[in-house]
Amino acid sequence: PHSYPRLCLPAPASPSVSPAMVQRAADRHCLARCLAICCATVLLLARTDPSIRALCGLASRQSSRPAERCRTQLRAEKAILEGTRVRVVQASAPAAPCSCGLPGCSRSDLLRGLAGAAAVGASTHSLEKTSQWLLSQELKGMADYERMTLVRSKKEELFGRALGSKPGRPVKRLVEVGVGQGVNFPYFRAEGVEDVLAIDPNPNFKEPAMDAAERAGIKLEVRQGVMEQLPLPDQSVDAVVATLVLCSVNDVEKALSEVRRVLRPGGRYVFTEHVAAPEGHWLRGVQQVLDPLQQAIAAGCCLAREPLPAIHEAFGTEAVQSERWSLFDSAAGKQGGLPPHFLLAPHVSGFAEV
Repeated sequence: PHSYPRLCLPAPASPSVSPAMVQRAADRHCLARCLAICCATVLLLARTDPSIRALCGLASRQSSRPAERCRTQLRAEKAILEGTRVRVVQASAPAAPCSCGLPGCSRSDLLRGLAGAAAVGASTHSLEKTSQWLLSQELKGMADYERMTLVRSKKEELFGRALGSKPGRPVKRLVEVGVGQGVNFPYFRAEGVEDVLAIDPNPNFKEPAMDAAERAGIKLEVRQGVMEQLPLPDQSVDAVVATLVLCSVNDVEKALSEVRRVLRPGGRYVFTEHVAAPEGHWLRGVQQVLDPLQQAIAAGCCLAREPLPAIHEAFGTEAVQSERWSLFDSAAGKQGGLPPHFLLAPHVSGFAEV
């Protein structure tokens, strides 16, 4: 698939081999390499990154007394892909609830859950659809990211400046690209937005986004599409919001060009992106090492991308207001530990006006 060119096999020259056979072989090759990287890195991430635990569907408990350690229970999400309902991992629940907490989960069971989820998904679906489903499961582990005081305050400030203080006509209807599970809807509603057109390439997000819109009191329309080819006419919207999206597009410059095309004069592109750590920082090296794994399990999401120069190029430096911040500025980071989702720690937020 085009999202993982470094991991896939080249097409053979033999005319007896069909393109479908080549693609299946490439998918298996990609999966094998990704699982090898998983086994080498998940031990490090298991204790520090909640999204990895959520990706595996891990719901285990460990007794406070080692002699009474209970069996791990893996309840993977049911995925509906190509009309087939797949239960990834099943395990029996312990006879009686134990008093342990999630941080004591067994790493061996975590690895088995990850391998089982990937193997079942890859055996029944294309790698692209499997990656989309894995991303939908991984984002459920981003709930603690959205609950972080730092993240909430940054989003409230950003949407307040970009949407609430917009002079002239207020933004009543906006476009959100990469809607995910609709985590931004409460911020939109607080700024008076009543109608949202959501564009997302991943069909697994439609149902949770509709539920989130209903809870927030927002009228929502969902269309499947990508940022590089927005299904909208020229100069047709007042605001385009995209948070944590440019990390996974195939062509950043094309995506920003499309955003500019659909915005009316005076319209605003509002963004928050996780970006590459500074050169020479230890996190930059970790991001580069884990980048192939992240792209494989998160629908092409790149850990070490730096989109701000492209935003300046597309809209003009004078038209862009932005700030850099980091999850290491959160309470957990200031205490000297690794904050949740530390691989995504460096951020840039802001808006650009046409």
